Amino acid sequence: MEYAIRLKGLTKSFQKEKVLKNIPHDFEKGKIHGIMGFNGSGKTVMFKCICGFLQPESGTVLVGGKQIGKELDFPDSVGIIILKHRISDDDVRATMRALGLDPLSKKKVGQYSLGMRERLGIAQAIMEDPELLILDEPFNGLDKQGAGEVCELLRGL
Repeated sequence: MEYAIRLKGLTKSFQKEKVLKNIPHDFEKGKIHGIMGFNGSGKTVMFKCICGFLQPESGTVLVGGKQIGKELDFPDSVGIIILKHRISDDDVRATMRALGLDPLSKKKVGQYSLGMRERLGIAQAIMEDPELLILDEPFNGLDKQGAGEVCELLRGL
C-alpha cells in the first residue's frame, strides 16, 4: 500500500498547551480522507505541520516518503491555496468555471459571499493539478448543493 502522508508520533505544543499528542496516522494515496474534530482540537495545526509551515517538537511527517523539515522544507506538489505560477490564464479561468465562478466578473473578491470565497479558495488549491490536496474546512459557507458540487469535483480529481 502506498501512502501520500505518514504521521509518526506527531507532537506540537504552543507554550504549555500540547495541541497534537503523539499522533500516528497514515493517509493512503489516491483516497479522500476527512479529518473531524472539535474547534481547537488541532486539525489546522496538523495540516500546517504536513505542509512544513510549523515544525513539530517531536515525531515525523512524511509526504511522498520524504520527511518534512529534513528532506523537504515544503512538499513539492501540494494544493493549499498557494500558487506556484505553473498554470496558464486559460487554465485559471477553466478551474474557476468548474467551481461555479465567473472568471470574467468585475465583482471584487471582497464583495464575494462566504460560499463564493470558499469556492475561490478551492479553485486556487486545485488549479495547478497538485498530487496532494489539503483543504481545511472546504465546505465552510457552502450550501448543500454547493457542497455536493465540490464533492463531485474532488471525487473526479
